[in-house]
Amino acid sequence: AVGRLARMACAIHRRQGRTDEAVALLTAAAERTGNGLVRAALQTLLGEALLEDRHDDRAALAVFEQVLASPAVAAIPVTGRGAWIGAGDVWRARGDYARARAAYEQAMLTLGDPAGEAVRRGAMARDVEALLRDGDYDGAGAKLADWEQQLPVDRLDGQTALLWVRVHQGRREWARVITRAEGLVAVHPADRYAPALLLHAADAHLKCGQPLAARDVLRRLAQGYPESALAQEARSRLGGR
Repeated sequence: AVGRLARMACAIHRRQGRTDEAVALLTAAAERTGNGLVRAALQTLLGEALLEDRHDDRAALAVFEQVLASPAVAAIPVTGRGAWIGAGDVWRARGDYARARAAYEQAMLTLGDPAGEAVRRGAMARDVEALLRDGDYDGAGAKLADWEQQLPVDRLDGQTALLWVRVHQGRREWARVITRAEGLVAVHPADRYAPALLLHAADAHLKCGQPLAARDVLRRLAQGYPESALAQEARSRLGGR
């Protein structure tokens, strides 16, 4: 009951921007419960709140590592799935592709090696594209979140990042466009979608009233990806420089 009520209350606090209350609640609930599985679940939520709401990657990683070292995860590895994903998110935010990928792959292994991974990926991509065409940005975001939960290694792929960019554009969330696009390029600059992501980031900087930042991103695109067709567009926007 403690775990169930704490999760519900935490979700309400986070939706309403009360991060401190959510963190305090999860910390207290994790300390009170005598159930190792419930404690691991609550600590995983705590790590997510620290990373996503407070942007405290050091504290979040410490919590995720505590979960992964717990007896509950040793006994039932799937219990650590969320913590492995959280640790991967920390390394992704730090720009460490190798560690992020290793963590995401560990998360996928907790459910075994799923058959038909490519088929599932293709089906989810078609579903997201259909929702975007219909202008259902909330539905597309929910489907993308489910996709990245099922196949967390795809959090390092430009395909999902570009789809997230389109969701954020539809919601007019320009700062999130920048974060999503530039974050993927930072951790995986060789991704095939990197030039397109940088171009979207430049447009979003303009929407945010940041022309100098937009020019800097265009220069990165023109200089870093000279063989891309989008590099020519970047050079044109820069006045040929």
